[in-house]
Amino acid sequence: MDKLEATGHIHDTLVIANADHGGKGTNHGQDATETNTNIFMALGGETVDSGHRLEGGSNADVSSLILNALHVAQPNSMTGKVFDSSAFLDQTDLVKKNRNVENIKLTSTPNYAQVHLSAKDQQLKTADMRIDLAGRSVANVQTPTGTKIIRQTVENGIMALTLGFDQQPGADDVATIKFKSDAEQTKTVKVTDAMVGTDTGKEILVDLHNEQTTTDPQQPDTPDNTNDHLRGTEIYATRTIGFYKQASGRHPRVSRWYESKSQTKWPKFTIIKQVKNRNGVWYQVRDNNHGRTHNKIGYIKLIHEP
Repeated sequence: MDKLEATGHIHDTLVIANADHGGKGTNHGQDATETNTNIFMALGGETVDSGHRLEGGSNADVSSLILNALHVAQPNSMTGKVFDSSAFLDQTDLVKKNRNVENIKLTSTPNYAQVHLSAKDQQLKTADMRIDLAGRSVANVQTPTGTKIIRQTVENGIMALTLGFDQQPGADDVATIKFKSDAEQTKTVKVTDAMVGTDTGKEILVDLHNEQTTTDPQQPDTPDNTNDHLRGTEIYATRTIGFYKQASGRHPRVSRWYESKSQTKWPKFTIIKQVKNRNGVWYQVRDNNHGRTHNKIGYIKLIHEP
């Protein structure tokens, strides 16, 4: 397991250790008259509930355990079975393993669901997820600039949503799902499984977080909070300005301060949309400057309209 950790394969390897058969007294082997036929079996891997004691099982079940871990249907000809399903965790439970991985958070309201993807050091290019709509119907799915919808299908109440990213996902939600005005629903919308892919082709099994709130998002793209004529406009900061991670909260977090500089060194940003909330009028922008926030999405507050 230490070697798998060192080589970077710990997140995509299932380890099964088991004996080939029981013992005969204190010797190797067994026969029908002996009772010492119990064998040892242990599992290790990303989706295994570590520390859990299993009950039952036989050698014939090893193949079934492997197929279950791979989410592959078992042929009817196989006699093995997943003798203890508690050995494996659902993806929604993997967060308790405290893994150092990306995570997807879905916050749902009666009318909307917002999907947020937190990126780490790796450059993410795509995200694929399954969302249980809890009986709701989808009116539309909105994504920020730089995020495109590759697939959006609904079957048996489950939405399959695949997103592609032109740049690293920033502080903004990667998708906002608006529901139709159906009859009132009591069940919660949840993301049940998801995978993200990097620019090098690596797949990452992310942690999932589901939250429910009664407050609809303050800023879905509507005529009240976005000025399409500003989209793509390049602006310069002529005085000290903060580049914020979000445009909400009593004390929004600053990603970076840009000090006042001479005209040839004015910081430059590209407007994505205008955002109005109780903190005033903000602009979601892309940072076009060199440094640690280069090409990231954030928020600034302007004194003069562009």
